Amino acid sequence: MLRKRSITQTAFLTWSGDTTISADIDQVGHITQIDFTVEVTPSATLAGANQPDGLFRVIQNLAVKGGSHTYIDLPADDGCGGGVLLHYLNAHDYPGKLFHHSGAITAPSRTYQPITYVVHSGTRPQKASGLENKFDLTGFIPASTESQLRLEWTVSGNDVMDDTVTISSATGRVTLHYVTGSEEDIRNEMAAQGVLAAMCPAWRGQRHTHDSTYGNYSDEINIPTGAYLSRVSLLAQDATASRTLRAMDEWTGVQVKLNNDEILIQAFADAIAAKTSARGTFLMADDADDDFAGEAIYGFGVLDLKDHAVVHGPNGNLLSKDWGVNLIGVPQGLPKLGLTVTTYTSGDDTLILWERHLPFNSVSGMQGASLATKA
Repeated sequence: MLRKRSITQTAFLTWSGDTTISADIDQVGHITQIDFTVEVTPSATLAGANQPDGLFRVIQNLAVKGGSHTYIDLPADDGCGGGVLLHYLNAHDYPGKLFHHSGAITAPSRTYQPITYVVHSGTRPQKASGLENKFDLTGFIPASTESQLRLEWTVSGNDVMDDTVTISSATGRVTLHYVTGSEEDIRNEMAAQGVLAAMCPAWRGQRHTHDSTYGNYSDEINIPTGAYLSRVSLLAQDATASRTLRAMDEWTGVQVKLNNDEILIQAFADAIAAKTSARGTFLMADDADDDFAGEAIYGFGVLDLKDHAVVHGPNGNLLSKDWGVNLIGVPQGLPKLGLTVTTYTSGDDTLILWERHLPFNSVSGMQGASLATKA
């Protein structure tokens, strides 16, 4: 019988600066979503002292690794922009949800500040109703059929949040949303959701360091091939002070081309960034500007390739409706992400998250495996 469960696992992760903390993930069912909550105890309240995006920087990288396959991987840098990118991607996917409480941690608040990050395994984070789609089977991590499964939380030093307020301690807690059942149960649920194939995430993070200014989308980056590519998220960073800061003047144009003859996206960055659903909170540098409260944030953009994939016609692929552009079998180096880089200073970079998916039976270790799960 099919079961849908949401369980916070007993094992937790204890923060330790400048290291990677790891824990086994409970090998139950097919994991459709992971909520990772970090309970941060700062050295002082964050209401009076907090650098831009400070609380979001408690993650440098968050990875989920199986026996021979990496399901989730963020772009990582010492300023912990990977956590910033994931936070704003969550804000884009779940409009109206803030994922953290007030930074004022004096009574009657708790003595720690929790922030939650969401890793959604599939490509439909919301239902048509706008509600959270925790058991979306457009993508899943096959936990119960993996030989091993670990979550790795990479962090920077205790000064990553602010110039004066440091991290005294922090605890990471993992909430798993998963489905269990027989092969028939899983396939029936997929059919009910209108899901055409069993897919697993194969996210890849990349830090692209700028080395010059570039015109006309000529700073070209190889798009990873060998999987379906549903989205590309970009976070531009300026090498400012002791930690990188989001910036709007690093790249001013974005291009996605499958080859020299086929361009899918070619747009000014302002046209992309201003349309994200991510909103600034009190962790913005300009949060005192009440006239602009809730504005789109700087330097962040999401390119949804599902909107650009060809679904019908002689070259169409019905799977592209949910999983984007099919780059399986496409030679590496052919599809390119191009940036127009307007300003350049040594240390500027762009963090890139490639949201990719692979068919279940093509994931290493899953060949010939059944979709049936253990409870």
